[in-house]
Amino acid sequence: MLKTKEGPASAGGRPGLYRKLVWISFFRLLVVTVLFAATAILTLTERDALTTPVQVYLYGLTPAVYIASIVYLVAMRFGPAAWLPWIAHMQVAGDVLMAAFLVWLTGGGESVFSFVFSLGIIHGAILLYRPGAVFAALLSAAAFSLVTLGLQLGLLPPSADFMEPQALRPSRLAFTLFINGASFLVIAVLASYLSEAERKTGRRLYAAEEGLAALSALHERIVQSVASGILTLDPAGRISFINRPGQEVLGAVDDDWRGRSLEEVLPELAGAIGDPSAPSRAKRGEIQASLGGQQREIGFTATPLTPLGDAPGGVVVVFQDLTVLRQMEEQVRRNERLAAVGVLAAGLAHEIRNPLSSMSGSVELLKSELPEGAGNAALMDIVIRETERLDRLIDDFLGFAKPAPLRKEKVSFDRIAKEAVELFRLDPMAASCEVEISAPDNVLGFGDEGQLRRALLNLLLNAAQAMEGRGKIKVVVEKEGSRARLSVMDDGPGIAREDLERIFDPFYTTHDSGTGLGLALVHRTVEAHDGIIDVRSEKGAGSCFTIELPADNGMALMETG
Repeated sequence: MLKTKEGPASAGGRPGLYRKLVWISFFRLLVVTVLFAATAILTLTERDALTTPVQVYLYGLTPAVYIASIVYLVAMRFGPAAWLPWIAHMQVAGDVLMAAFLVWLTGGGESVFSFVFSLGIIHGAILLYRPGAVFAALLSAAAFSLVTLGLQLGLLPPSADFMEPQALRPSRLAFTLFINGASFLVIAVLASYLSEAERKTGRRLYAAEEGLAALSALHERIVQSVASGILTLDPAGRISFINRPGQEVLGAVDDDWRGRSLEEVLPELAGAIGDPSAPSRAKRGEIQASLGGQQREIGFTATPLTPLGDAPGGVVVVFQDLTVLRQMEEQVRRNERLAAVGVLAAGLAHEIRNPLSSMSGSVELLKSELPEGAGNAALMDIVIRETERLDRLIDDFLGFAKPAPLRKEKVSFDRIAKEAVELFRLDPMAASCEVEISAPDNVLGFGDEGQLRRALLNLLLNAAQAMEGRGKIKVVVEKEGSRARLSVMDDGPGIAREDLERIFDPFYTTHDSGTGLGLALVHRTVEAHDGIIDVRSEKGAGSCFTIELPADNGMALMETG
């Protein structure tokens, strides 16, 4: 078998060879079918022109080629790929033999069917390139010479008496053999040139396709790997593409969102972008959208896509979830405010406490000198009571401005929650409150037990104060991975959106009897424990304060201890 280089599928490799073999098999069947039809028409119109043996040979050729083609197709379909070059050689040889048979059938060297040899040569060039064309040309020359010489020398019988060839002079016979052999070689040269050119073009095309595929894959990886979400809109405002980070931000699924209107799935963003069919310039901004049941801050940049021809190109939108960033910015601002207030509070508390103690002592001394039942005694009681309240407020100041150092130890968050609830139930504010607690055992971590209990108690008192002492409060302790969550939920009136950003600021309160330091102390305690406090509330729908703290499993705690 001739060895040929096998390129890629599109350039003549085995998958390409398979397709060529199939097409050539169908072409061969078409040629034989046309020959069969021509023979049948000739037989019907000129019954004396053909003898019975010639008819038999011509009619027998058709089923023979059909059977061989079916065998080829079955072998190609179910055989291994290594068979394909062998089948290609067999088909080329079969085409040459069919041409030789037709030449013998129609009189030898002077036959009009000698051109059929060229089909075999072309098939060889298509299937096996230059080696196949040379192989088919040499085989055709040999077959033509054998048939012609065989008939001239009487070694082959003619197909019919009237088909017996005319005897040729040696010079005429040599010329016939030479001119046909030369024509076969010329056809082989031309066909191989075209086939090789086609192979080179196929290889270049394959290389270009590979480069384009690699570039497309790189582009896809870049788009899917960037941290920002990317989506594209067609001129009608329908989503044509959204990358994986964008799906994660928006809670989308590509198959669900693709082809849908942005106005339908994210109206806030659609309204901010405007008409995608005629974008004038890039737009930047931020929107608030409800995604996954939570309010999210989404920053976006919408840029017109380069149009293709006269058609508008649509819009590409690059966006990010800025919720955490905005929370961090707010936390930094709050910490700055807390730091400034803390310095002021520390100095002010010390300056106030000393004269306050003198005033309280003086009033108590004056009261002790009043006769029993004096009317001014009630006024002095008010002064003493308010002095004590101011002293407690100063204690809160000092606790906020100069918190006691943490004494971290192994703690049980569920026990802290249960003890805080018990202390809360003893407070007069909790008399009409229904308290429910859900705290699984052994939710462990490290922290200052006293400060954490006080922080949770402050949250409970804040909830009771918000509900004016009536309502339901639920405390939930849960663990997820390496974090523990302590949540306090109430069904009170909720917190207005404009107040949410300031509720942890010191001295900020929405209640007449509040000092504005309870939640600030909670925030300071949680921060000192490397935790996070989050609040979710809507006006008229209650509030939920969640403290998230580092937790650990029992083994890690035992090893650390």
